[in-house]
Amino acid sequence: AIRGGIVDVYSFGMTEPVRVEFWGDEIAELRHFDLVTQRTTKMAEVALVLPVDVTGGTTADARYERVSLPALMTMLGKRGITSVLIEGGSTVNAAALRAKLVNHVVLYLAPTLMGGQDAKAVIGDRSPKRLAQALTLRHVTVRRIGKDLVVEGDL
Repeated sequence: AIRGGIVDVYSFGMTEPVRVEFWGDEIAELRHFDLVTQRTTKMAEVALVLPVDVTGGTTADARYERVSLPALMTMLGKRGITSVLIEGGSTVNAAALRAKLVNHVVLYLAPTLMGGQDAKAVIGDRSPKRLAQALTLRHVTVRRIGKDLVVEGDL
């Protein structure tokens, strides 16, 4: 919402919204506020607003707001963060691989078999059409942690 010199921001990943008050084109105040009462809960020095992609689906209800991983990595890099652990489900894993953000993989395998047509894969999205198009790990190591196996490698 924008009202005069005030912009309210409630971005993906925020625990509560932030109110930005402007004096001309400069930020005069930055504070967190309660959505119901509209009262300030605490002052803020910074507000991290994550970039979001909006992806269209095949049906009207298939629109999703998701953090843009490349933009997020760029933002983190500007803050001096050069290594990120992405621990996600198949959709997040596929998005990170598709954006070529992954250079090292650590895969934990439990000695438990699950399957079926509705089973989630480790990497979502579509399978490569040919085995030669699949991603291949280099410098692979395998070790045990209890009953589990840990497979590590570089892309």
